[in-house]
Amino acid sequence: KYRESEKYYNDLKNSLDTAFEDGKKETEEELIPLLEDAIAKEKEERRQKEEALAKEKEERRQKEEAIAREKGAKIKFAKKMLKYGESLKEIATETGLSIDEIKKIKI
Repeated sequence: KYRESEKYYNDLKNSLDTAFEDGKKETEEELIPLLEDAIAKEKEERRQKEEALAKEKEERRQKEEAIAREKGAKIKFAKKMLKYGESLKEIATETGLSIDEIKKIKI
């Protein structure tokens, strides 16, 4: 009787172990692709964010560069106007520079 009970127990245990292993394999087969897809999606989103930030940074740099060029052109024009004896007020009106900025210009 004990042997039969032990055999029955071992059969049940083996069945459960096999079912557990099969379930584990099945779960891995289902979950691993889902996890890989999620990781790939996250990497792509991160890449897109980094790309957007780099684009914004480049646009900002270009805008700052354009502003600096425009300011340089205004200063150059103001120098010519000073050279021809134009008033500070007239130069400020024509260039958009402040009178203080114009006073700092060296001819």
